[in-house]
Amino acid sequence: MKKILTALILCATLALTSTAAYGGNYQITSEPANEECPSMTAEGGRFYVAYISGSGIFVGEYDKGLELIKKYRVTGEVLLYSHPSLIYADNHFYVAYASKESEGESFNIFVKKFDKDFGLVESYRITDQAENQSHPSIAYSDNAFYVVYASDARGGDIFVRKYDENFTYLARYPISTKPSFQGHPSISYMGDSFYVTYTSDEGGNDDVFVKKYDKNFDFHNEKYQITDNEFSQQYPSITYSENTFYIAYASDEKGNYDIFVKEYLGDPEQFNLMSEHQLTTPESRESDPSAVFSDSLYVTYQSDEAGYENLFVWTFKKEAEDEITEVRIEDAPNITISNITAGEAPPPTSGLLNLNLIITASIIGTAIIIIAGMLLLKREL
Repeated sequence: MKKILTALILCATLALTSTAAYGGNYQITSEPANEECPSMTAEGGRFYVAYISGSGIFVGEYDKGLELIKKYRVTGEVLLYSHPSLIYADNHFYVAYASKESEGESFNIFVKKFDKDFGLVESYRITDQAENQSHPSIAYSDNAFYVVYASDARGGDIFVRKYDENFTYLARYPISTKPSFQGHPSISYMGDSFYVTYTSDEGGNDDVFVKKYDKNFDFHNEKYQITDNEFSQQYPSITYSENTFYIAYASDEKGNYDIFVKEYLGDPEQFNLMSEHQLTTPESRESDPSAVFSDSLYVTYQSDEAGYENLFVWTFKKEAEDEITEVRIEDAPNITISNITAGEAPPPTSGLLNLNLIITASIIGTAIIIIAGMLLLKREL
């Protein structure tokens, strides 16, 4: 009978420790107007999403369950805004964005600095050029800010500007110099290197590429092609955590623009693909993903599934690598199973995709197995 009980406990053990991917899709805006171009960051157990709505840029503050706490307006009304980028650094929030201040002007890049309550501290103008400058992405490392952006000069190129902690200009670095069009850049920092992802039509259609640079933005011929097909890929966003890169982008390979994520091993000498995920389906059009890693991967994006653009967040937890260090059957029915660690699922959200039911069913099934084993043992005794 102990053999039977052993088998039952092992089954229960497997049920408790079988790896599970926890995920969910959360709608975070629902206004009957277009909310577009989201950028997400995490700070202090909360999420912050900058986005365009109407003639201004707003930031939504959300709890861990992605419920709205407060909404801030961070710009005034001007003619046009485009693609904000939000980070938290040096005890402040920073929003980089492109703006067309008045009729007849081109888009240029600006940065605003805010305190923790989104009170404006300072404003900075990054570019002042006749050609359009767009799609900024901002990063912070070693007391310096880096703003990457696309420029219409020479048909479409990408540049990075470096600033000290007071936003004093230090340097400008060209990222692309090809005659083809490059755009939609995103920047991430890992170790002693910067990674810039962008789109380029150098192969005949828009694909996603990544370039690696050292701290001085010297290029050592490390360029990686992320997509290679006959479809159009747009708006890549790169984030890094635990020796892993995540690149989210929009692609029309399924007939409509959908959101995809590719996961790469962050080996200093290689960029090896580990997995690929399609987050959305072709029933609606999704674009402008923004990826951030907090306790897990979060990807916010815009979707027209309600007839107008609203914002959604897709979450994903890696499969839990659970460990069991002790399983005793000798003392049955006083069975001890200790040191079982399991991943924590995201908070449930009514009406949204959630895997908590699966997890609950697994726990209930495990309990039934253990109880049945105990009853069998008692009967045998």
